[in-house]
Amino acid sequence: MKIVEFSVLRYGPLTLPGPVRPGNFTLFWGENEKGKTLLLEALLKMLMGQKAARTIPGVERVEEMPEGYVVVQIAGQEKKFRGKRGLLHELQITPAEFRNVFVVRDSDLQVRGDRNQPEAAVYESLTERLLGMRSQEIRHLKRKLRELGHLTDTGKFQDRGDVKIRSRMRTAHELLRGKIPDLENELKEKELFHAEETLVRLRAEGEEIQRELQLLEQARERERYEKASARLHRLRHLEEKLQEMAPYTPQALEAWLEARRTLKVATTARDRLEKELQGIQEQIKALEAQREELLPRLEKFQKDVELFRDRVYPELERLRREEEALQEASHKASFFQRTGIIAAVLAALALLGWLVHPSPWVVVFALISGGMSLFAAGNLWRHTRRRARFQRERFSLIQQVQEQGHAARSLQELRKLRKDLEDRLETERTRRIRMEESHRSLLERQQQLEADLQEKEKQIQNAEETIDRLRRQTGVSDPEELEQKLREKEAMEREIQGHREALEVLLEGPEDSWEASLKVLSVHREAAPDYAYDPKREQELQKRLRQINAEMDELTRKLAGVEERLRTVEQDAAFVLGEPVVCRTPEQLIRMKKRVEEFYSFHMKRKERVEIALAILEEMEREETRRIADLFGENSVIARHFSRITGGLYRSVDFDPERKHLVVVRRDGRMLDPGRLSGGAFDQLYFAIRIGFGERLLGEPGFFLLDDPFIKADPRRLERLLGMLQELARRGNQVLYFSAKGEVRHLLEPKIQTGEVHLVEMRGLLA
Repeated sequence: MKIVEFSVLRYGPLTLPGPVRPGNFTLFWGENEKGKTLLLEALLKMLMGQKAARTIPGVERVEEMPEGYVVVQIAGQEKKFRGKRGLLHELQITPAEFRNVFVVRDSDLQVRGDRNQPEAAVYESLTERLLGMRSQEIRHLKRKLRELGHLTDTGKFQDRGDVKIRSRMRTAHELLRGKIPDLENELKEKELFHAEETLVRLRAEGEEIQRELQLLEQARERERYEKASARLHRLRHLEEKLQEMAPYTPQALEAWLEARRTLKVATTARDRLEKELQGIQEQIKALEAQREELLPRLEKFQKDVELFRDRVYPELERLRREEEALQEASHKASFFQRTGIIAAVLAALALLGWLVHPSPWVVVFALISGGMSLFAAGNLWRHTRRRARFQRERFSLIQQVQEQGHAARSLQELRKLRKDLEDRLETERTRRIRMEESHRSLLERQQQLEADLQEKEKQIQNAEETIDRLRRQTGVSDPEELEQKLREKEAMEREIQGHREALEVLLEGPEDSWEASLKVLSVHREAAPDYAYDPKREQELQKRLRQINAEMDELTRKLAGVEERLRTVEQDAAFVLGEPVVCRTPEQLIRMKKRVEEFYSFHMKRKERVEIALAILEEMEREETRRIADLFGENSVIARHFSRITGGLYRSVDFDPERKHLVVVRRDGRMLDPGRLSGGAFDQLYFAIRIGFGERLLGEPGFFLLDDPFIKADPRRLERLLGMLQELARRGNQVLYFSAKGEVRHLLEPKIQTGEVHLVEMRGLLA
């Protein structure tokens, strides 16, 4: 057995740059923390498997399995291991055997078992494997034979636990030698055996009826299974279809109908709103056109009113006052006119009188009359000028108003025009206000309609989205089809409910137990194929069975005299046989007696056979214990290796089979326990044992994984140990030596130079 090649792609921080092909002797050398220990752990895990490798102390620095492989040559064939099915499975050896023979970790060469088992157990296991011994098997067989025969180490029956063979055998002896024969004699004396024959006949008839009832029951159960199976199969099929119809729900239908109603109502409302909005927009346009026409006219009326108010109305008011003053002055002017005329006539008469008859008084009267005539003429002239100015001003004002486009020919008409203009301005203002209110109202209505229209559009969109979503969810095209599917679903649910109700009766339990109940019933699937369940026939048979039981009860009462003794025997027999028994009749007593005799005879014969087998095994065990020392002794391979390593200081390594202990014999004949050896000699002893067992165990050269095993050796012994390893390598064994010691490399350097020792120098293999 030889490691041909191995590769470690990744193991924790360790990474090898490429595969390693070790020779017969390979030294893995390097300073500490260069990866030697991790490399050895990775090799062990790939060879043994992670679980088995953990039995070696210290193989726990990295939890994960290494990524890589090991190629091992076994019996001329190369096999690759990655740690799943390791080398132990291939060699059929235990982790303890592999570790104690082929692996040395942390300078611990002592042989150790698993879970702190003694060193001798490993020697026994290895020597039994090498020499074909069966010591452990013999001890195991002896223990199993005693357990089988229920015997103690002294050869007596055990009375341990619930078995209690010793007590049962004693009770069986008492039954067979006293209680049962006495009871048989009493039954013969009372002639109760004829009653037993009748009981047998009745029992046989009852059993036949029971058999037929059982067949009827089986037929009933078969029919129940067939009905339940058909209904359950149909139920599961309908449930699968019902699952597919899960989207068909009343809620979906109601949502669809509601969406369609909403769509219809919203569409109608939208059309109405659009039509109303169009009318409102037209009204707004017409109103805006009317407002455009009204504004110039209103502005003109405003200007006219302002003109009248600022210019015409004051002048018209002044002319009104002037006209009133002129009317008042006209009365005075008429007076002055008449007075002036009279005064002028008087003055003329006075002048004529003076001419006729000059007189001072006539002159004075003429002067006074003339003065009065002149005064009256002056007032009349001023009145005339004032009226003429009034007429000019009135004409100018009328002409000014006419220039503004108003027809007025008098002050009266002007005054009327003033009122008309003010009334028309107020009318136009009122019309404008109403128009503005109507415009504002129409705009508000337009906004409301637009908001309502948006809301309706949103409702329409939501309804359409709802319909599209429901169409996708349900896979139907319209609510009528969905309603049809719902009716189908409801019919299916009613059918499912009918099947469930029937299955609750047929399978007698809740739904979650139907499958199990049907599985239990399936045992009746082919039961009583020629029978059909007939409840009338079942009632007849049950009636006859009750009659038979009554007759048997009557006979049983006749046996009441021996009932107590039968019960006592029954209890003893139940204890002997270890199971409940019935002993109420002579026939049952006979059958019970036969069973007790069989029990007693069986255990007595088995005790004899076990005692014979134990005697044979004890002789074999004595012979086997003498053979374990064959691998040890003065001429054994282990003794030769140990003598060579120690320079002949020790000549023999023996194993005491009685004490199960190693003994070494010095050259002077003195015998020593291994514990009294020096540290170096102790390690060298166990290394020699490992080599010897390895050579014998494999039957061919093998490999050894060594992690600085000779730290305690002095320089001379270290040189001899390394020489022995080289000799092992020359004989075909493979040595993989991991070391950080400079003296090891120094001693092997000549062999490294000649190529006899292959050097793998560990330099920064850590990633």
